[in-house]
Amino acid sequence: MEIKIYRHTIHQAYMAAEKGMHYSLSLWSSGSKHYVGEDDGGKLYMLPDGYVVGKDIDESPQVYDKNGGMCEIVESHGGPALAPERNAEIIDLKGVDDDQSSRA
Repeated sequence: MEIKIYRHTIHQAYMAAEKGMHYSLSLWSSGSKHYVGEDDGGKLYMLPDGYVVGKDIDESPQVYDKNGGMCEIVESHGGPALAPERNAEIIDLKGVDDDQSSRA
């Protein structure tokens, strides 16, 4: 299954720890004068077998593993990866349009 992941770059935030680069399944939208940022327009990645996209409690898109556990999208080896909440293993995602299998 293909999913689109956006890389958000947050230039100004209410809390300094929120600044920087983050990945999301949603376009950048701050809705607040305290947050200034942008997204990269998104890129398609392959979701591993058994993983699905659903909605979280706030109706935002979220990746879930084969056991129904939420997965955070984190940075690993220069690209997005999944960090399942019930597993210590980070899963690098492969881009649809380019060969990211050499990320290491």
